[in-house]
Amino acid sequence: MNEHLQRLIVRGSEMRSGIRFGRLRVIGKAFWSQNERGWREANAVCECSCGGVCVTECRTLQDGRVRSCGCLRGALSRAAR
Repeated sequence: MNEHLQRLIVRGSEMRSGIRFGRLRVIGKAFWSQNERGWREANAVCECSCGGVCVTECRTLQDGRVRSCGCLRGALSRAAR
């Protein structure tokens, strides 16, 4: 599935399980939480290709700011050495 189609599917009020963003795959339904400013944010439970599990904001998945559970940062820094 191409990236543009993924963005159209996700724009609804809920994040669907199985959609991939980088190394992350959504495994849990989105849920709402309140941030430090009092705004409501949608969150999703994701599984990384390395096996890690993380919870992240849906908007950071959609705009590409979050692509892994953190394992990608370590891999990129090791490759730069």
